Amino acid sequence: MNAPTDVRLMEENGVKYAVLPYDDYLALTRLDLAQRTKGIPREIVGDVVIKRINPILAWRRYLGLTQGELASRMDISQPALAQIEGSQRPRKVTLKKAAHALGLQLDQLFF
Repeated sequence: MNAPTDVRLMEENGVKYAVLPYDDYLALTRLDLAQRTKGIPREIVGDVVIKRINPILAWRRYLGLTQGELASRMDISQPALAQIEGSQRPRKVTLKKAAHALGLQLDQLFF
């Protein structure tokens, strides 16, 4: 997820707060949970195993990223990412690049 653009900073009784849009908060907490547990959320497992969705596409959707945002992080074009997401067997080098761009461990993209 890109840094939120609509963050408001405030201070109350000496405590500083950052207020951000709820969707940005949800995306951050999902990524934090995935990074801390190094696990795979059941939504991802369902998409990849049952629906047979590409793991990069499943994670991108789960984290609330657009194709353009992830493509930019991977330093590739959006059409190239669309082609990768349409593939059932992305190359390992592509998976490594995607894992890094998504903030995941490589093994979180393997099933």
